[in-house]
Amino acid sequence: MGSSHLVDDVVAAVAHYGAQGCQVLVAPFDITIGKCAVIEDPFGTRLCILDMTKGARPLNLVGSTTKGSDGMS
Repeated sequence: MGSSHLVDDVVAAVAHYGAQGCQVLVAPFDITIGKCAVIEDPFGTRLCILDMTKGARPLNLVGSTTKGSDGMS
């Protein structure tokens, strides 16, 4: 079973952990908020690493209001 971890820079993290013996299973690729990659450590633990170099995803508030359907807050 793997886990996800937020890092400052996915490309730099992949290079660093690759030099430490980790295997790159999925090379860095673009996602909405930045980049993502999947690595596996020498013990077989898979890690999905993410960065937010493009910034946080905006909230999808289309059609929503601050009041309930009854007009009350």
